[in-house]
Amino acid sequence: MSAELSLADGVLIFGDKDVLGTGSYSQDPTTGATLSGLQTGQVTFGAPATYHSYPFDPDPTDYPGTDQIFTGSNQTGFHDGYSVYANRARGPQVITLDYSSLIPAGSQIDTFTLGIAADDFQFPVWRQPFVASINGTINAALKSTLNSLVQTGPQVQFFSIGLDPASLNASNVLTLTIDNSGDGGDGWAVDFLTVGVQTSGRVCQKKLAMMENAYFAGSEAGLYTINADGSGLTKLLSVPPSPHGGSIPRWSPDETKIAFDAEFGGNDEIYVINQDGTGLQQLTFDPAGDRDPVWSPDGTKIVFDSNRGMSQDLFVMNADGSNIANLTNSPNSDEYADDWSPDGTQIVFDSYASGLPQDLWIMNADGSGQTDLTPHTEGYADGGGRWSPDGTKLIFGSSRIGNGDIFMMNPNGTAVTDLTNRPAYDYSDTVWSHPDGVIEIAFTRRLQDGTNGVYTMNGNGTNQRAIFLPNTQDNLLLDARRR
Repeated sequence: MSAELSLADGVLIFGDKDVLGTGSYSQDPTTGATLSGLQTGQVTFGAPATYHSYPFDPDPTDYPGTDQIFTGSNQTGFHDGYSVYANRARGPQVITLDYSSLIPAGSQIDTFTLGIAADDFQFPVWRQPFVASINGTINAALKSTLNSLVQTGPQVQFFSIGLDPASLNASNVLTLTIDNSGDGGDGWAVDFLTVGVQTSGRVCQKKLAMMENAYFAGSEAGLYTINADGSGLTKLLSVPPSPHGGSIPRWSPDETKIAFDAEFGGNDEIYVINQDGTGLQQLTFDPAGDRDPVWSPDGTKIVFDSNRGMSQDLFVMNADGSNIANLTNSPNSDEYADDWSPDGTQIVFDSYASGLPQDLWIMNADGSGQTDLTPHTEGYADGGGRWSPDGTKLIFGSSRIGNGDIFMMNPNGTAVTDLTNRPAYDYSDTVWSHPDGVIEIAFTRRLQDGTNGVYTMNGNGTNQRAIFLPNTQDNLLLDARRR
């Protein structure tokens, strides 16, 4: 039921080439058609049509929506054998095609080619028009092509058509919808489909630091590095499970070290380790819990949060653990460190100073000028702020639409935009830029089955793509250098 890579590079096939389950083709039905690289509205046809027997029914292994006889959603007419078959399905026919595996992180789609092995479309004969839409919008070229077919027999033939990349969505999942209007009495089917994509841009080999916090008793937490394309997973060391869900490991600005907190001695302390897993060093030694270390852009300071006072305050120390100072001194509120601004003058953090739940705040690096960026009284939380590499935007997580999404806003709290906009729960975002200045974001998505995966997307929310799906309910917490 899943797509498989076809013989052509950059092309996926959805379904089986089995003549609707009735037999086999005398030659590859895609022969002569262009599977990738078509411009918008351009159409090519494959091998001559294949006649076959009917009726037929899908089997459990068929790709959803294929090998199934359909009639119109408001059928009142009966024009062909398909329209009177007892096991016909009422339209619309909806087929979902996930092509995210074809989209490298950080790239853009230049051309998108959809292929359809169409069966028994007969508008010129029965005059009942077909309607076709892509992602909920009627596609005139596809509609015209389907209505030009005369497939009496029945017969099936493959064609391909170029779709406008602007009609696609950020999830890289296409929804094709076909229906027969009029009296709905012209039955049809689809044997298989193809998707061909041409992309351009950058394939990022940025290395992420990732903390896996054990969710279940007996599972093992650990600190890892992984490339931003999902390759090169390397475990640096095992880390005891954390009851607070774990915190994000942070790269040093020169990407030679990673700072993190862990309970090796039964108490949260801050540690630093070399990027190859050697040289583990403890920086804090306090009975209180020290968490969430974040390097300053010049690598000389680390801000962190600790409950060594009456509440969870923000502290700053030298990168070797010396000269610890309290920045917030807020006995009636808890604060949690998020990120330094790229120029080192400001710190973004989570705070409960305005009441429950938490807001996203900003302050100067010396602790002055504390400002609530997302004041609200509704029951949602904002947090996990990250600066964009150029300092003009803040990326953060919020539950303001009911589930967790990744948002973007100006550093003064204006122009809030939802980047992920999915029913899943998204968190632990990190952001960086390529040498040409293009922004990319990695984040963790909790799927409906409760497992977590690592995803990447462009800075505007497009090209959301899974890079690491470990089938675990453990929290996955991420960091990447900005540049």
